[in-house]
Amino acid sequence: LFLNAQSNQFNVVYRRRDGAYGLIGPEVGCPALEAAVLPRKDADAKGGAMPTRRQVRYIGNSAFEIVSRAGTRVLIDPYITGNMTCKLKLDDIPAPDLVLVTHGARDHMGDTLEICKRSQCTVISEPAVIQHLRKNGIPNERLKSAVWGFVIDFKDVNARVVQSQHISRFESGGEMLTGMSLGFIVRTVNDPAFYHPGDTSIFSDI
Repeated sequence: LFLNAQSNQFNVVYRRRDGAYGLIGPEVGCPALEAAVLPRKDADAKGGAMPTRRQVRYIGNSAFEIVSRAGTRVLIDPYITGNMTCKLKLDDIPAPDLVLVTHGARDHMGDTLEICKRSQCTVISEPAVIQHLRKNGIPNERLKSAVWGFVIDFKDVNARVVQSQHISRFESGGEMLTGMSLGFIVRTVNDPAFYHPGDTSIFSDI
């Protein structure tokens, strides 16, 4: 279940018996979905709401926000500024604790550098993205370089780095950086896993 930031509607992704996936977009105001997705009214230290269970919000393009039951905020591929599929501004999104970047393309790495400057978030990404952030002044202790197979624990969030059949290629300070694209399986305590494939093409293990 997730709240679509574009339409402000609740959506359900489900798996059919034939193994394919479908999407249901019910009307806003469904009590069962509100109970499952909407946070409580009490606020956390960042001004956001503390959820009664994990909250997943689709922001646009490939960007998602996950808030754990304990209030840990995770942003994945935070492309906000200039994203025509996103109605939010960067100031509308509470500061994250953790940012996961699948690769360095502008529509995925997006506002990561600016978010790092505005907050004390930790970033997990592939080595070229980490190099770019480090080169732009982000302290090394907040950067975690990862490749396929890494498993990283952060507070109550577990991030497993998995294969993604794509490439990370972007310009940084006048030079082109390339690297491997990542996928993430994100687990929070007492919740189902959340899989973000990045820009992968289909491959046998998917």
